[in-house]
Amino acid sequence: MFSEIYTVTGPVGLVLIVMAVVAAFLALYSFSYVFLSLMKFRAFIKSSSSLRSLPEDLKKWIDGNEFCYISVLTLKRLLNRKEVSAENIRQETGFLFNIRLKGLFSALTCLKVIAVISPLCGLLGTVLGMLEVFDALSLNTGVNPALLSKGISEALITTVMGLVIAIPALIAFHLINLWVRTISGSILNKLSLNMDDLDNRPELKAETADRLNGLDFHDEPADVRQ
Repeated sequence: MFSEIYTVTGPVGLVLIVMAVVAAFLALYSFSYVFLSLMKFRAFIKSSSSLRSLPEDLKKWIDGNEFCYISVLTLKRLLNRKEVSAENIRQETGFLFNIRLKGLFSALTCLKVIAVISPLCGLLGTVLGMLEVFDALSLNTGVNPALLSKGISEALITTVMGLVIAIPALIAFHLINLWVRTISGSILNKLSLNMDDLDNRPELKAETADRLNGLDFHDEPADVRQ
């Protein structure tokens, strides 16, 4: 099978097939990661009444889900600040998203790179194919229109392959990226509401801060202020 593909598309065609497999894997991995994490995060939000009443088994939640980890650690750091603004919440949440979801963002970056370069690789394959066609024509005294059209058609296959890879990869990248941003916005909103509620209940705020300060956050990154 690969020998037939190589005959029609050349080495560029095989490269595009590898890129298609990698892009499919990255898209599936990213989607599965966000989907499964979001399902567990929604269960956490439901059990904690949108972060207003943290569950007893809080350690289990933050160890098993990055969105829970980010939400609770952000809440802890906000409670340790003297003054909290919307910008503080946005900075802290964005910082932790970049640190804790580094693997996901790396996969999305690779997916975008494939979406950008696959059409260029396809175009390269077409150019190389056209060079072979015209080189073959230069060796023949008579021009056969059927053979010429067949050669051009085979040369254009790599361009089609590149576009077929790029379009779904680019769509997957933007949809998953938008999904993650939506989750980040949801966390920001819940944290803002929770901080407003705790500011009106100083005793509960102090109790929550003491509990979170005594919690062990594995691989806790440095504070954004440092």
